[in-house]
Amino acid sequence: RNAISFGSIPNDSIARSFGLRLSTAARETPKTALGTGRVRVKVLTQTRVYAAEELTLVAEVRGATHPNERFVFSAHVQEPGANDNASSMAVCLALARRLRERPPLMRVLLPVFDHEELFQKGAEAFLKRRPELWAPPPGAEPGAPAVLAGVYGLELCGMGDAVGAWEVRPEHEESPALGALAGACRRRGIHFHARGRVLGLTGDHRPFARRGVAAFGVT
Repeated sequence: RNAISFGSIPNDSIARSFGLRLSTAARETPKTALGTGRVRVKVLTQTRVYAAEELTLVAEVRGATHPNERFVFSAHVQEPGANDNASSMAVCLALARRLRERPPLMRVLLPVFDHEELFQKGAEAFLKRRPELWAPPPGAEPGAPAVLAGVYGLELCGMGDAVGAWEVRPEHEESPALGALAGACRRRGIHFHARGRVLGLTGDHRPFARRGVAAFGVT
């Protein structure tokens, strides 16, 4: 009842519209007041709209034995919530420290994206700049797998005692990327669940999945 979801309205330089997102609990006050008659509300707001460069921070750890194969653990930073998505940023930082101490077999990328709620524009721009990440290597046979083995889009990692993979496409249900996550949870006695589309959730894994990569959200 006290949660406030994210949203947006189109920018209109003439009407200069604005919107306020309210929690279910906060909505009851104006709703009750409207039941007794007309209500006037005064709002003071100050915003700034400007063009800016899209920035993506990427940490890349070289693979010890398979440097041409890559795996991605991503998170996003534009949302200010502790669970969404500072918790996932904390996972990425902890993973970076661990990989520095124990280098992985394949190359690991830890990108931090922006604009996850706006159709994953940060991840989409990143992939357009780095097509070699998801495309098959030059000269590969038709149907050959891409050098990108999988993507875990970290989302809402700050609560619960289980691990879930969501938006798992049917063609990726038997993928090594999903199997590795399920196996790691099983060895540690952690409940794991994989499912398809989850209503109301989005994630930076989507641009990767649209390109045929075994990519899904991980919570």
